[in-house]
Amino acid sequence: MSSMDRLRLMWLIIVVGNIADVIISWFGWPTELRNTDIYIFDHNLVFNMYINYIFDYGGDSISFFQLLILLISLKILLIVMIYWFTKLADKLRVSHMKWVMLLPFVLITLGVDVYDVLSLTSLVLGSL
Repeated sequence: MSSMDRLRLMWLIIVVGNIADVIISWFGWPTELRNTDIYIFDHNLVFNMYINYIFDYGGDSISFFQLLILLISLKILLIVMIYWFTKLADKLRVSHMKWVMLLPFVLITLGVDVYDVLSLTSLVLGSL
């Protein structure tokens, strides 16, 4: 497998994995919370920071779509950050090793997706 094929495979895993994370997270959000205005995510640091920021400045409700937009924008920001991080390889003249720079991001993406699938599976099996 050539270096370019590895690089394309890594980017494919990162992009598809992050899209799958958004979709699985959206389906995994508890349905009893979807109909209310306040969402609390104990395991997601970014959502908790956002919720605390809203509450500290007089807000008392967060819509479902605000959190969905937040998650999507964080994923876009992550992918852009990874892209510019790999551009560093061009500046260092090691562009044939870009796929190695993407390897940690791929492993994290796969880990998050496996965790999402396991969490969603336990949520579905728990509701049966």
